[in-house]
Amino acid sequence: TKYKTSLSNSEPFQVVNYGMGGQYEPHYDFYEDVAVLDQVPDFLKNTGDRVSTFLFYLNDVEAGGATVFPYAKVHVPAVKGAAAFWFNVKRSGENDARTLHAGCPVVLGQKW
Repeated sequence: TKYKTSLSNSEPFQVVNYGMGGQYEPHYDFYEDVAVLDQVPDFLKNTGDRVSTFLFYLNDVEAGGATVFPYAKVHVPAVKGAAAFWFNVKRSGENDARTLHAGCPVVLGQKW
């Protein structure tokens, strides 16, 4: 493929915690604007776009906290062990707008 798939081009895992009311606004995981490349860490500057994303939940959220993909009409409940994997770019290298996603507000509990 034309993608650089070496582990040296990969990002480290990110572990994120959201308390009550915590949410993540709708966004893409690919670079929407080349100007954003100036803001990424140096080790990622020559690696290209984020080709894919893997997300999983480490705990059950009492209420809220799901990850939603409005254009794809997909809803991933915030349940321990639930996971989602998606490609952010098409085989052609074009960004895939269907991957717009958001973290819904945590209504009760916390999300890991």
